[in-house]
Parts: sequence; structure tokens; C-alpha cells
Amino acid sequence: MVYGTEHLDNGAQLLTLDINTGEQISEQNFIDKGNGLQVIFDKNGNPIVLTEYRLIHGEDEYLFPEKVKFMAYSEQENVALAFSSVDDNLHVIDLIVTNIETYPIYTNSFVLNQNTPNPVTDFTNISYKIKEKAEVNLSIFDNSGKIIQTYNKGVQEKGEYNIEINTSDLKSGIYFYKLSVNNQSQTKKMIVL
Repeated sequence: MVYGTEHLDNGAQLLTLDINTGEQISEQNFIDKGNGLQVIFDKNGNPIVLTEYRLIHGEDEYLFPEKVKFMAYSEQENVALAFSSVDDNLHVIDLIVTNIETYPIYTNSFVLNQNTPNPVTDFTNISYKIKEKAEVNLSIFDNSGKIIQTYNKGVQEKGEYNIEINTSDLKSGIYFYKLSVNNQSQTKKMIVL
């Protein structure tokens, strides 16, 4: 039987106990550099560690552009589900092919499109449609969750909009962009070459 105990600020500790005797078999500590850490376990009893910005499963790391607060693991599907309380997105992580898909849980009052072109070298366009008058902000994050660029568009009327992003100063890698419209937001991934 495996138990995980959650600690904030300084990480978590994993204790493996014999289910019949209750004796401790092993102890493993996880140091968290963020503000929160949660440990769950796959079907083999291996720990899956979730910090605010990343999920660690064996040697693989999955990075998120915003804080992720809750997670569950499915043995049958071999996926982890991470819920972000920041933007109400559900992240589905395939632990076999190391792929992350993001789904908004609530119906947003806007539509955020995939940037084009993607991958991008110098400039890319991010288009979106808002369904009602709203305050709009766009943020670009690097792979560690750090904000790289912010575009405050102010209050915009209902309609379709486009923002041209200059990526010539960005290093090659995976980035995320988050559109915030009033109290809702959505995040998508872009690749910079």
C-alpha cells in the first residue's frame, strides 16, 4: 500500500508501507521549488509528482503555462488529468506518448484560435473572437511558466481580432499564450524555431 502526504512550500514525502504489517518499506522525499506539491501513484506504485507548473513521472517532465492545482490518474487509460484553478482548463497528459491536450471546462465567452504560422520563426498571428464587450489581455509564457510578453488590449467590443506577435527575440522552444477575457481564460501552445 502506498501513501503520499502533501506539504506546501518545501515538498512532499512518499512512504511505502506493507499493507499487512504496516511496517515502513521505504521513504522518498520530493523537494518542490514552487508553492505546492501533490503526489499520486501509477498502477505500479511509482510516484507522479505534480507541482504548480510541472508534472514529473519517472524521467519525463510535463510543463504547464499556469498553476495546476488538482490531478488524478487513470490506470486503464494511462493518462493523468490535471485541473487548473487559474483558467478552468483540464489538461489531459498521455503518459505513454508524452502529449498534453488542453480542454476548457466551461463555455467561454470567446474563441481563441491557434496561432499561424506555427511553428514560427519571426512573426505569428493570434486571432480570437469575443462574444460580448469585455476586457482583453494576452500573455506569452515560456516553458517554465514565466511571463515573457503581455499585451493589454483594454476593453474591446464584440467581434473578431488579431494580434501580431514578434518572436524574433525568443529562443527556440515551446511557448504558451493565454488569452484572458473578463474572468475567463484559455491557453494554447506555440513552437518557436
